[in-house]
Amino acid sequence: MQAQLGPPDRTVSILWDPHGPKPLSVVPKSRGPNNINSGLFSAKPRVEYCYARALADRPELAGAVVVDLAVSAAGALDSVKIVSSRLAHPEVERCIIDALVRHTSWSGADVDVVIRWQFAFGL
Repeated sequence: MQAQLGPPDRTVSILWDPHGPKPLSVVPKSRGPNNINSGLFSAKPRVEYCYARALADRPELAGAVVVDLAVSAAGALDSVKIVSSRLAHPEVERCIIDALVRHTSWSGADVDVVIRWQFAFGL
């Protein structure tokens, strides 16, 4: 079946890995990749859209955006901050932050955490 479909296109998908991508860091280490992936899952289509929309004007656009997400023990997203970006596209970066603020949901945990996550686009 895969031969008929061709190779999977992973240039836009940020959460493709069936085992779940892993965050760059979680401080303190109280949340595992499954909990983090489930928190990001609802934002996935919107983040992908942010990048795909920019590709229409800049087909060569590629790079990684690293964000810190501060998540409270109660499951509230307290803040989102871009730590670094090799994408060099401020509109996409603002769109990513908006998508994460509006479309993530987190379960409760024992303590507040800061999750460092990398979104790699077209790499």
